[in-house]
Amino acid sequence: IVQGTMTETLPAAQRQRFRWRLLRIESWGEVFEPRVLIPAAATLLFLLPFGAIFTVVPDQSRVLGLTGESKGLFYICYTGASLVVRLLAGRASDRYGRVPVLLGSSVVIISSLLLLAFAQSALVFLAGAVLFGLGTGLNSPTIYAWTVDLSHPARRGRAVSTMYMALEAGIGIGALMAGWVFANEPARLPFVHLASAGSVLLGLVFLLLMRHRTPAPLAD
Repeated sequence: IVQGTMTETLPAAQRQRFRWRLLRIESWGEVFEPRVLIPAAATLLFLLPFGAIFTVVPDQSRVLGLTGESKGLFYICYTGASLVVRLLAGRASDRYGRVPVLLGSSVVIISSLLLLAFAQSALVFLAGAVLFGLGTGLNSPTIYAWTVDLSHPARRGRAVSTMYMALEAGIGIGALMAGWVFANEPARLPFVHLASAGSVLLGLVFLLLMRHRTPAPLAD
């Protein structure tokens, strides 16, 4: 439905009919946007916990007694917090800057993962879900906005796809890591969250080291 309502913005003189050879990739420059490799790398590190958490949340919910009608409470708390913070503080990075908001949100995410790692009750577990929602609710839109800031106006589609490839890689690696570490042993659940916290901490350090090395944002 969306595709059917979109109109072509490319000037008529530059348009050409589809040919299969147009799908041929001549160089890696046609796949990646070099200007956004730093936010893409940060995305991979920040999204690794996302794949890990949602791999083990059903098991951890059951261990903490959240079964039956209450087994989805983690997702409700996470999603609610994520939506609220996007509505109330979605433009925070416009005011305070992309990197400062990413640094602050990463501290919130690390705090949430520590709560999840050491949760001995459903209440602490759900508090971790709320914090995780707040952190990711601030982190994700800021990453997207920063990616658009840094990309060349003519290559924004390529820039966003570069960031999304890192996003998918992070989620996939996190899920695989969680399954390998957890191995259906509830006693290993804390190690999954601690490893995820380590990934976010690495992303935080990476941003601190690279914040002055990012290209200057480009105007349209």
